[in-house]
Amino acid sequence: MIVVINAGSSSVKFAVFMAPGTPSRASLLSQGAFSGIGQTVRFRASDAAGATLVDQTMDATTTHEDTLDVLLGWLDKHYPDRPLLAAGHRVVHGGAHFYAPVMIDADMIDALRQGAPLSMGIDHPAYEVSPLVVTAAVRDSLLNDLTVS
Repeated sequence: MIVVINAGSSSVKFAVFMAPGTPSRASLLSQGAFSGIGQTVRFRASDAAGATLVDQTMDATTTHEDTLDVLLGWLDKHYPDRPLLAAGHRVVHGGAHFYAPVMIDADMIDALRQGAPLSMGIDHPAYEVSPLVVTAAVRDSLLNDLTVS
């Protein structure tokens, strides 16, 4: 499966797609969010038809890192026969150099720091899903067709 992550200052939204293949509405397995980070966090997810899969609250001390750990654990439990193959992370502003999806590595993060000072979340923990998972950054405008609600 493929997970697309949209990490903000107080939330982490995600969508999970079947793999292999290109993520699309037809391949959507589930979507959800951790909202209220910094306060009482609510973790909600629904399947492609909108049925609730999880709706729980988490402690106010829950961090972005914690939500990623919970998400990865939930994916393992909920989709035991579908290994996580890739992750995409939304980047608001890619500067002049990043206008297409790119693999996330130390050089890419350094370039974003230098070229896109208005971008939030360059050092966000969601960039580090797992050393075993291919992780790519996708500029905001490229995700318009796959809006994670």
